[in-house]
Amino acid sequence: MVRTVFFDPDRFFRERDELSPLQPVLVLILAGLASVFSTLVLFLSMPDSGLGTGPFVVLSILFNAPLAFGWVLLRCGLYTGAFHLLSSVLGGNGSLDTTFKVTAWGFVPVVFVGLLDPVMRYLAYGGGNGVATFALLSGVRAITSGHSMLLLTVFSLVFTLWQAVIWLFGMRRTHHLSLRRAVVVVGIPVAVALLLSVGGSVVSMTNVL
Repeated sequence: MVRTVFFDPDRFFRERDELSPLQPVLVLILAGLASVFSTLVLFLSMPDSGLGTGPFVVLSILFNAPLAFGWVLLRCGLYTGAFHLLSSVLGGNGSLDTTFKVTAWGFVPVVFVGLLDPVMRYLAYGGGNGVATFALLSGVRAITSGHSMLLLTVFSLVFTLWQAVIWLFGMRRTHHLSLRRAVVVVGIPVAVALLLSVGGSVVSMTNVL
């Protein structure tokens, strides 16, 4: 099932008259846990990189891990609201509940991002000093080149576009939209999110260079 929604979302949504609520909620929970995992790896690397003491890292984890999980839920809520509003304006006839299920299914790539993100950071920053090279917060010395940040941005961009493809076919099939209108419904919120993300990355690279 997950393989189908990941590689053939059009078929996945076309073959289902009604979406079960359990699986998309589970996907959303796994996406949140994967984001928490990525956050844990990041902060557990700090003691070896001279960024702070043990208590500092523990407090950072206790504060940031729930934020990482909550950020996934917030993004899902924002996308759900935006998709449903635009779909209604453009003549879609799906319910808000259905929109939520489609949006949650679109977080399948986020599960993989959360698991692969620490690896990508390790590769991006060289890996010479073990997990300490994961560190990536406010002026951390591990950031030595804008190319590393660019690599991570491209990595995130690819998976965001993968999400958009899942949402596109999901909204089209469940809300009975034409392909063009489905592109508008999904494209506008995703484009705004990408602009904000890329803008933040550009600012970060500018500060580093």
